[in-house]
Amino acid sequence: MSDEGRASRAAGGGSPDSTAYVKHGGRRFKIYRRAPAGAEGSPGRDAIWYLRAIVGGRMMHPSLGTNVRKVAEERALRQYILPALAGRWEDVEARNSRRPVARLEEVFAAYVALAPVLNRPRRAFENVVLAAKRVVSVADGVVREDVGELPASVFSEGLVYRFQRAWMARVPAEEVEARNAAAVSANSYVRQARQLFAREVMARAPYAGLVMPELAGFLAARKLREAKRKASLPEPAVLAAVLEAAERLRVDRPGLWLLWWLAVQTGLRKGELRAMRWRWFRPGSVRVCFESDFMPKSREEREVPCAEATEREARSVAVALGWPTGPGDRVIASGFERLARRFGPWLIAAGWTRRQKLHEMRKVYASVLVRSNDVTAVQAALGHQDVRTTQIYAAAPRAGAVDVVAALAVGKETVPSRPLITLRDAPPLRPMAVR
Repeated sequence: MSDEGRASRAAGGGSPDSTAYVKHGGRRFKIYRRAPAGAEGSPGRDAIWYLRAIVGGRMMHPSLGTNVRKVAEERALRQYILPALAGRWEDVEARNSRRPVARLEEVFAAYVALAPVLNRPRRAFENVVLAAKRVVSVADGVVREDVGELPASVFSEGLVYRFQRAWMARVPAEEVEARNAAAVSANSYVRQARQLFAREVMARAPYAGLVMPELAGFLAARKLREAKRKASLPEPAVLAAVLEAAERLRVDRPGLWLLWWLAVQTGLRKGELRAMRWRWFRPGSVRVCFESDFMPKSREEREVPCAEATEREARSVAVALGWPTGPGDRVIASGFERLARRFGPWLIAAGWTRRQKLHEMRKVYASVLVRSNDVTAVQAALGHQDVRTTQIYAAAPRAGAVDVVAALAVGKETVPSRPLITLRDAPPLRPMAVR
């Protein structure tokens, strides 16, 4: 333990807490402890205090060089906060200049190391790093092999705007739809790159001690405007081809057919399909429930209407596959991620020309449901927080597409038009007819 630490303990000072706040002028500035490298558990009394604050749109993240809370508070206020509030950034930067600006490879290494800590797939973290490298390379107009050698100061407001200009320059100005698609993808890359500094990441303090002077501007840069897309169904011939392919799929690859069947009959999200248990089924509906390892995105349970034959058909396939069908067993008992990865290629082979994702079947389900029911009822069934999200599905579909989608269940029957009803009314909604 340092002399300061011993003196503090002897005087009864110091604090085992890992977070504290320095108050000045009605504002609070955070200081926190960081355990030494390689140490396990929460920071102890010997851990060094660090300041983390944004003043004047600029980030300060220096080490305060002490493990005594009172001393750390005084140093944070006198050496960093007061000069920054007075606009004397040269004083603050002079102190930070004692340590070099971090390199990108240090930032990337600290970020990827959090994957096991947050219990997330390492590949997802590596994809964020790849997106950040893509942003830097496009903004500079050159494919860099040594992006990691660059200083972390490249993460600035200017980087975002240079990337946006370079990305949009590749699309002719007269192609409106193409420019909107480019804006969507540009915003996606920037959003991914910003995941390096997401709230849950910064709460773990992986970059403590690293100097990143322009980070606040990078996080505050405006995104490109995107035109709101409206959902529309594909051509009826494409939907009919998917139906025909699904009939063959039940015999050739029953597990994949079961995934398709549940998606198109219930409109559940991917995570809900993964967590789905047999006890969720009700007569004419599915009850999305809380489970020990699952919470719905809407954070509340909801009733989803479906054809009455949905459970019967799903159970017959599960039994043929030898999967357990007890109330607490998963409907797709094994290999869910493998089936989900193969779903897109199967749709492509069936003639689907849009985004090849499982979520497309949720749109098909909603497009049928919204044609014969009140939009607020459909909102409740889909679990949308905002009714405007549901209204996207209310766009007029292509001629004849609704009839084909309605037949997408099993048979060739179509859904008759219905008066506007809500989920609170009886009988329950049944969006798709089944033979």
